[in-house]
Amino acid sequence: MSQAIMVRRFFSSFIYQMLTFVVHLPNIVKTTA
Repeated sequence: MSQAIMVRRFFSSFIYQMLTFVVHLPNIVKTTA
């Protein structure tokens, strides 16, 4: 039970980080280019 909750929490945080990365990617490219 607790392991499943940990896995769900890990996946949710991972997806959130990926979404934020994709959202901020254009700004990062603009600043570096």
